Amino acid sequence: MVTQTWRFSGKKGSYEITPLVVATPGGEEAKSSPLWVDMGVEAPKMGELGDIVEPGPVWSFPWGWLACGLGGLFGLLVAAVVAGRRATRPRARAAVKLPPDVRWLRAWELVRLNPTLTDEDRARELSRIFREYTEEVLGFPAVSWTTTEILDQLAGMIHLQQGNVPRAKRLLRATDLVKYAEVRPGEDFFDGLDGDLRAFVASTRPTTLQPPPGEVPVG
Repeated sequence: MVTQTWRFSGKKGSYEITPLVVATPGGEEAKSSPLWVDMGVEAPKMGELGDIVEPGPVWSFPWGWLACGLGGLFGLLVAAVVAGRRATRPRARAAVKLPPDVRWLRAWELVRLNPTLTDEDRARELSRIFREYTEEVLGFPAVSWTTTEILDQLAGMIHLQQGNVPRAKRLLRATDLVKYAEVRPGEDFFDGLDGDLRAFVASTRPTTLQPPPGEVPVG
C-alpha cells in the first residue's frame, strides 16, 4: 500500500481534484474518485427537498346523483299523470234519497210481485210497510204499537184527511187476521188492501221538491 500526501495552497474557494491514475507493476491502472477541497469557505449546503404536493382528485361523472335525480323526476311525472286522471274522471252524481211515499210503495210493489212469497208473507210485509211509512211520515212509533194504539192515534189527528182512519183499520185488521188468526186470504184480498194503502199514502205524503237535474234518487 502506497500513501501519498499533497499540500494545497491558493485563494479562498472550492476546488475539484481530478481523479488520480496510477499504473500498477502488472500494467493495470488504478483510478481514484474526484475530490472537492474547500479552502477558507464553508462547504456548500445540499439543497433540501421541497414539499411533495399531492395531485388533485381525478374527476369522475356523478352517476349516483344522476340516478337519484332521474328517479325523483320519474316519480313527479307519475304523480302528475295520476292527478290528471283523477281531475278528468267524471264525478259521481250526488244521490238523493227518495221521499217516503215513493220508497214504501216501491217496497210494497216488490213484495206483491214476488212469486216466492206466500199470502201470509205478503200480509206480514204489508203490515210492516204500512207501519214503517206511518211512523216516518206522521211521527209516532207505529212499528212498535198495536193496531188499536195506531187507530186511536190516527183518530185523534184533526188534520188527517177524512177516510184515512177507515182505510188504516181495514188494512191493519185484515193483515192481523192473516198473521194471527190464520185466515186464508181470498183472490181479491190484496187488491182491496193495495187500494187502501195507496190512498192513505197519497193523502199523507209530505210535500217535497223534485230532485235537481243530474241527481239520481236512491231508494
